[in-house]
Amino acid sequence: MKPNTFAFTLIELLVVILIIAILAAVALPQYRFAVQKARLSEAWLGLKAIRTALETYRLANGNYTLDFTELDIDFPGATYQKYENVSNARITLPNNTYYILDIDGYIAGVIPQVPSQLEYWYKNSGVKRMGAFYCRTYTPKASDPKQAAQALCKAMGGTQVEENASSSWYLLP
Repeated sequence: MKPNTFAFTLIELLVVILIIAILAAVALPQYRFAVQKARLSEAWLGLKAIRTALETYRLANGNYTLDFTELDIDFPGATYQKYENVSNARITLPNNTYYILDIDGYIAGVIPQVPSQLEYWYKNSGVKRMGAFYCRTYTPKASDPKQAAQALCKAMGGTQVEENASSSWYLLP
């Protein structure tokens, strides 16, 4: 009987498994970064839409509102929350991204799985960031290093304009 010459040896199988493990170790962090950047980009589009709706409301009514339901914008499946005795309102989308309208004059877009958030300052309340979009880094968990958050803001085209112990600010184009 002739031996089977088409079988793999244990060494060959181990080499293939090792190559797959190395490729996975390199590809998974890049995949995670790409997913976070896509979520941040999606939130940026929502933030721009809210800004446009807010400015349209101001032109029609002479002032800004803290009520998302008064804006001419619709996010399917979103839940709206207006807090009594609190200075902001919140809209939460089905993917857990949420936007905040704050009485201090900013809109924030927050994605819980991403260590950066987007902000747009629309009222002149003495804030030097007025009228521009910013990506702000923060590190809520030790597993999210500050460098990863900064890389996300840079990947969005941001230019660093300020940094302190807890966060960095990147001006977006």
